[in-house]
Formats: sequence, structure tokens, C-alpha cells
Amino acid sequence: MKPSEFGDEYVNRKGKTTINIQMTCDANEKITSVDAQWPGSVHDGRILRVSGIQDVVRRYDGGVCLLGDSGYGITPWLLTPFDEPRNARERNYNSTHAQESFWPDETSFSHTLEPS
Repeated sequence: MKPSEFGDEYVNRKGKTTINIQMTCDANEKITSVDAQWPGSVHDGRILRVSGIQDVVRRYDGGVCLLGDSGYGITPWLLTPFDEPRNARERNYNSTHAQESFWPDETSFSHTLEPS
């Protein structure tokens, strides 16, 4: 059910009413930031561009990187999978990217953010 005010902004590209959440975590899957202020129609790349995450990553001068899905553009510090891998090297990269990425679903959010 979409909100009565600005409701269409919450309809994502798949036609579902959602809130777009940007979350980062460290290599141990510890959540380091959460931004849940965006309606579902807002593109992931825009949320990243206006967030402070870019500034934080740049402070490390190439010492850190983020893994993102293919909805993000490519930057020197944001690694995304190949849309259509053309060779074994690109397929291996995508496989490693998928293994190292942490993509929570609704269950892990409710479990992680549930009050104790």
C-alpha cells in the first residue's frame, strides 16, 4: 500500500511500493551505515551520489573499496559485476564478487534490526 502523500514516488521500477534502503557493512558483515529515507522510485546511484559514503571512502585514498550491484555506476572504489561476462576472467570476477558480497533480504533486515 503506497502512502497517500507522494505515493507514486514509492513505486519502484518493478511496480511495487517500496522504500529504497542503502546500507553499507564492513568485511565482517557489521552494518556501518543505513539510509532509509528514499522512496522506491529513486535510483540507487542517485542515493549513493548524495550520501556521504563517497567522502568517507575517498579519505582512505584507494585503501578501501565497496562492492555494489549492477545498478550502480563504476567508480575507482565501487566494484560492480559485469552485466554480460565475455570470458572466463570476467565470469570468475562475477563469481568472486557474488561470494564476497553481502546482500541482505527482508528476513535478514528484520532479524538484524529487531529489538532484543
